[in-house]
Amino acid sequence: MEQEYFGVSLEKLLTSGGQTLYMVAWSLIIGTIIGIILALILVLCRKGGLIENLILYNIVSIYINIVRSIPFVILLVAIMPLTRAIVGTTIGSTASLVPLVIYISPYLARLMENSLLEINPGILEAAEAMGASTWQTIRYFLLPETLGSIVLALTTGTIGLLGASAMAGYVGGGGGGGGGSLSINPHLAVKRIREAAAILSEGADLIQDRTIYEDAYIFASNLHGLGLMSSRDFDTYMKIFDLATGLIRKPDLLIYLKASVPTLVKQIKKRGRAYEASIQEGYLEQLNRKYEEWINNIYQGEVMTIDVDTVNFIENPSLLDGVVARIAEFKTRGR
Repeated sequence: MEQEYFGVSLEKLLTSGGQTLYMVAWSLIIGTIIGIILALILVLCRKGGLIENLILYNIVSIYINIVRSIPFVILLVAIMPLTRAIVGTTIGSTASLVPLVIYISPYLARLMENSLLEINPGILEAAEAMGASTWQTIRYFLLPETLGSIVLALTTGTIGLLGASAMAGYVGGGGGGGGGSLSINPHLAVKRIREAAAILSEGADLIQDRTIYEDAYIFASNLHGLGLMSSRDFDTYMKIFDLATGLIRKPDLLIYLKASVPTLVKQIKKRGRAYEASIQEGYLEQLNRKYEEWINNIYQGEVMTIDVDTVNFIENPSLLDGVVARIAEFKTRGR
């Protein structure tokens, strides 16, 4: 039996630990470089600075204040288009580097700015008296004098990044927060149960866009297969699912819109939703296999299959009349 710690396999712990180290290390390195640059701009360009430039100073200062005021989870979602433009995806440890760097660099910049401002003015006067250029003043006077404070700032920044990397994991970044799939799926299960209960309470003919069965047999199962949900979490979720489905009635009719991957890709591009742009064809193929397995081998109920590859309701709305007629026929037969 595979050894587990806190209910998580050793392999999963090592993998998540490696992802966390990767995200924290690289975002800290890149964020430190950007943070030092921003801090130097704030110190050198402020009023009375060595290269006074109030316009640049105000732009950088406002940018830092805005970014620091945004909670990391909101920032993570808000810059997804930028992340996708830079990395090509919004999922994975590498994609998480973009929001982590944007999050940590202004934070470090403020800490380093305070350290630079604490330097004895006499040191800068000495540098100026010796005829040091701006670059020489930075290299030989400013940075060496604040090295201890910079190290302390990096320590504080590392702690902040550890917490941020865990939140990044909950939206697909990997690392120590990668177990977020369990917290998301029960929420969806409860949502589906409430929807089903509301439908049943109406007592009329109602249509539900997606059922609780798909959340379990398609999406949760797929997350488990991809290693984004542990076996323990998947088993727990399926127990919740079994309990929930025992409390609600099965749909009278399930309409299965079957489509090949090229058709799905075409529809995704037509919708133009930013969060769908990074979906890979391999992922769609996997979902299609899950749907086929569920419909053909698991689901026990009436199913109406519509081949979307050959039926286009947008270009030919009259085809919808045929579907309505088939539903009416089913209702008559059911009575």
